[in-house]
Amino acid sequence: MFTFKSPANPKNIWKLCFKSRKEMNDIYYENRPVDEEVRIHGITEYITLTIYIDKDLDGFPLGKALRHELMHVYLWETGQQGRIFNEEE
Repeated sequence: MFTFKSPANPKNIWKLCFKSRKEMNDIYYENRPVDEEVRIHGITEYITLTIYIDKDLDGFPLGKALRHELMHVYLWETGQQGRIFNEEE
C-alpha cells in the first residue's frame, strides 16, 4: 500500500492498494453476482480515499488504469465528478 496527498486538497491522504482479481471483484460487486466476463482494472472509493488496482497489471495497462483512477480522484476533489467529458478532455 502507498499513500499520497490529494492534488487538489492536501488535507486528504489517499491510499493506493494492489489487489487480486478476486479481491477486486469482492470490492466492486459487494455481494452481487460477479460478471466473470469483466475484468476490473481499478476502483476509486472517495468515501475511504482509496484506489484499488489489479495487482496483475503491468506495462501500458497498469499505467492506463493508474491514470484513469487518478483522474477520478481529481474530479472528486475538484467537485467535477458528475461532469460528462469527451475523449479529448
